[in-house]
Amino acid sequence: MSTAAAVQAVPAQAPPALAPVTFTPSLTPGGATQSPLNYETSEHVKLYLASTKGLEVKFNGKLEHLRTFLVNVERRIEEFNWEPICTIGTRYLFKEHGLITEADLRTAANAYSTGAITRSAQNAQAMYQFLMNSVDQDMIAKLASCPDKYKFGDRCNGPALLKTIISLVQVATAGNATPYFLESVILNLPSKMKGYDSILEFNEFVRSNLQSLENYGRKFDRILPLLFQSYSKVEDEEFNRFIQTLLLAYEHGMHNCVKDGEELMRAAEEQYKLQVLRSAWKVPSKTQAQIIALKAQLDKAKGSNNKKNDSSEEKKDTDKKNSSKKGDRDNAWKLIAPKKGEPHTITRGKWEWHWCPKHASWTQHKPEDCRGVFKKSQDKDKGKEKTEETKPNDKQDTGKKRSSCRSKLADIIFESDEE
Repeated sequence: MSTAAAVQAVPAQAPPALAPVTFTPSLTPGGATQSPLNYETSEHVKLYLASTKGLEVKFNGKLEHLRTFLVNVERRIEEFNWEPICTIGTRYLFKEHGLITEADLRTAANAYSTGAITRSAQNAQAMYQFLMNSVDQDMIAKLASCPDKYKFGDRCNGPALLKTIISLVQVATAGNATPYFLESVILNLPSKMKGYDSILEFNEFVRSNLQSLENYGRKFDRILPLLFQSYSKVEDEEFNRFIQTLLLAYEHGMHNCVKDGEELMRAAEEQYKLQVLRSAWKVPSKTQAQIIALKAQLDKAKGSNNKKNDSSEEKKDTDKKNSSKKGDRDNAWKLIAPKKGEPHTITRGKWEWHWCPKHASWTQHKPEDCRGVFKKSQDKDKGKEKTEETKPNDKQDTGKKRSSCRSKLADIIFESDEE
């Protein structure tokens, strides 16, 4: 067989089949693999930078903003698959952080915070960096005073840092002290309503406290009547009428009435946003505007009258003091005794004066006629009543104005009560 024929007899070999590509399905890039990341590669560095990027609005440490902060943090945790390190024993940090102790956090962290670097250790460090990038300087200063609560050995721990932030905001204490405090805050919601101009901010404060209480394994089931009482304190007639409509529907059990606190809060928020959109939030009604104007007129009239009285009294006191000082200066010579050889009788002005040893003063009586009793010299102008110049017309006008304002104010209040 020829060489060419032999070559043709050898069957052609098929190319080797490619191995099937396998991958772990994941909803987000952060959960694609649980193997340790290699930060020498640009892809893994980009993943780290994306996971540690701070929130747009930094948390300022206020209780009313805690709930929003936790919602945003939980979204980041779900995005980068940090749930395993946030599950402490059988409890999830975001649902039961009030029941998780510092000892529980240390025990859970020991599984990955010592020895070789694992993906859990990397995630705990990334979560720590993300949280530090998401709080303001005041909160960072508070955290700097207690590093032992979230730094285990030479590694910082994200879940422990989150628990520390929550504790600093809620002033967490042992036992039932914190749940009791939270319940007290919720019970006092009607008195706190006046401190809020925005219904959105007030509702966020309510939700934060309710969520914090649930994180301690307790649920507050009397929030609806407290919300109705709180909203009734809002100084806005249109909003009050809206809330009263919802309250009547709830009391009579109508089919479209609100069923729980969250539904009532959403309804109140919608009404608030509509009024803000129309620039009708806390705008005084016609009656309120009249009352405010009349009160301002009364205050102005009262202030003007008091100012006149005060200036008149000050003028009297000043004139009196000046007159007294002038009299003292003019009469100082009467106390100067005549020197040896000088006459004991002199003429000063229209009067003849005699030196009286008993009075040690120059007097108009002679020493031999002195009775030993000092009589204040009467003012030459005694008997002449000096009347202060007044403006009776101004006083009468002011009184009439105030009386008229009071009358109008009473009529307006009476009419508004009848309505």
